[in-house]
Amino acid sequence: MEEENIGTKATRAEIVKLLWRRGYLYYEKNSGLRPTNLGEKLIQVSEKFCPLIVDVALTSDLENKLESVMEDKMKHTEVIAYAKINIEKIFGQIIPNIENIGKELVSTL
Repeated sequence: MEEENIGTKATRAEIVKLLWRRGYLYYEKNSGLRPTNLGEKLIQVSEKFCPLIVDVALTSDLENKLESVMEDKMKHTEVIAYAKINIEKIFGQIIPNIENIGKELVSTL
């Protein structure tokens, strides 16, 4: 996330904690944090069925828009509308594939 310039130190730390608690990460002595098999599969399935949900550009753009709201350069209603459009797109990718997504994730367990 840091290399992609998304999130802050605080949000990155919280995201890592969440991924750890959900069993998507483990610690390897010489390599540091690594994705578990389930974590790898989640990434693969997300990229296959819902690429928008793992789109770094979308995350970065949303963060920039939120920053613009904080600087009074943009209205919060514009950001909410933008987020809603993208959430609808994400659900539009997930819902028709929900069974296949589940099957592929379960195959990893």
